[in-house]
Amino acid sequence: MAAKEIMQVSIYLIDQSLFKEETYDEIVELIMSRTKDDRYDEELDIAKFAGYSLRLYRARNENPPAWRSFLGPILRPDSFIRSYINVSHAFILFVGYKQRIFAICGGFASQEIDRFADQTFGIEILTRLIEKNSKVIKYIQNRGVTGAVIGQSRFYRGDQRLSDDTQFGIIYKEVKADLDKKILTTFFGFNELELKRNTSGCLAKTSFKISKTIDFPTFLKIVAKLDEIIDKKANFSINHVELISKKKKTNTATIAYLNEALILLLYNNYQAGILSDFDFCHKDFEKFLTASTFISPNSESPVEFDNPMSFDEILKSLNKAGRLLHDTELHFKYSLLENYLYSRDEAGETLTGGNLFEHLHGEITYNEQTYFLIDGDWYRIKPDFIEMLNLECKEMIAQCLDETLLTEPFSVHSLERDYNEDFIGSDKTYVFDTITPENIEF
Repeated sequence: MAAKEIMQVSIYLIDQSLFKEETYDEIVELIMSRTKDDRYDEELDIAKFAGYSLRLYRARNENPPAWRSFLGPILRPDSFIRSYINVSHAFILFVGYKQRIFAICGGFASQEIDRFADQTFGIEILTRLIEKNSKVIKYIQNRGVTGAVIGQSRFYRGDQRLSDDTQFGIIYKEVKADLDKKILTTFFGFNELELKRNTSGCLAKTSFKISKTIDFPTFLKIVAKLDEIIDKKANFSINHVELISKKKKTNTATIAYLNEALILLLYNNYQAGILSDFDFCHKDFEKFLTASTFISPNSESPVEFDNPMSFDEILKSLNKAGRLLHDTELHFKYSLLENYLYSRDEAGETLTGGNLFEHLHGEITYNEQTYFLIDGDWYRIKPDFIEMLNLECKEMIAQCLDETLLTEPFSVHSLERDYNEDFIGSDKTYVFDTITPENIEF
């Protein structure tokens, strides 16, 4: 098979609860009408792919390199560099299968499709493939609901279990794990003879990707398999917070209220000159926070920054540029939804993008309960968090406790120091409790 016919693909699931439209074509056309760049519908030869609805869009971007104008003072008027243009291409392919719409993309189109994707799809697929105690985890990225850390990424030297990583107040956003041959053959239909290794990696986030190059017919087969897998019961719950799902009609009113309450809070704070206690960061926080430049485009008054900015700083800059409407709450809301921000690397290539509202993260209180807005979704702490934590502790104790090590009972009314001193002089026992060289405890 020619190398050009295979590639690794990240598969998205379109969140159809975001749309009032019902048909495949209606939803696809609405998504494309909301993209920022000009897209062109490509004619396809799809006669041999019965059972799938396919629509392909292409786009082209032309931008001068960020360094071109910098070199201007030393360039001759006839220098070729003055006319340098970076040309990039992108595509979005929509796949309708049964009642669901999947998508893959290439190039800068990922920033567009992510806005309409089911944000939990990849993670939900993973929880149906592996067990929580399986030692298959290679990488984790999470977001902080509480505390000073916005998010963090961790790579493991050996295989890790998700059950060893339980922390309060975090949301898992990306997980890289190994899938064994049994999963690859049973769930995805791969032939064992074509699997050269005992495992293949997968990356679960908004999208789901198997770290294996495949051809187009195999890609469509995997789409069909994912459609089956997502309907299975999850083996475990990966997050200890509850997503307020947009797909449940019972949540529609709550989500609408939370969005409006947040905008009203931000509007009142702005009018009163109160600094907002909300993080301002793109969901892909690593790319965003390490980007070289940030721009809120506008044909007449673009706003640019050299460093990540706070929400209040960007509002101040937009207001100075005459682009922030704040006479009424409705005007303020319009400004949050219609002003976009893009981060770029040193070459001027776009890394992240979204409107201002999509960059907001924080918490508000509704009906005496705290809700967290993270990456465009609302969450609340699960009521059974403590119960699940106790259950996991019991499982760890059952696996690790050696009752022959400590034979003396410990009273909650005694001091740990006094308890440890009772073991001094015991056979084959060393007590280091109060020995702290350079203030380091054993």
